Amino acid sequence: MVSRRMLRQSAYQPEFEDWVFHGVLPFIAYAAIAATAFAARTHLVESLFGVGGWGVAIALSGIHNAWDGVAYQYW
Repeated sequence: MVSRRMLRQSAYQPEFEDWVFHGVLPFIAYAAIAATAFAARTHLVESLFGVGGWGVAIALSGIHNAWDGVAYQYW
């Protein structure tokens, strides 16, 4: 949904970094968390590390996206 909105708007042309942090990284992170749910049946401890690591990736992506929003609005 975010990627479609990025394509439709015309006020700003998204750069490579925008595509990575707004579209690609969250999609990969959520898919990996879903995959660790299936892996938890046989590899419980390892899957917890996977969820933690990809949770950090989602948090860093959110921080980056918030910083971009503030920088775009005020500079």
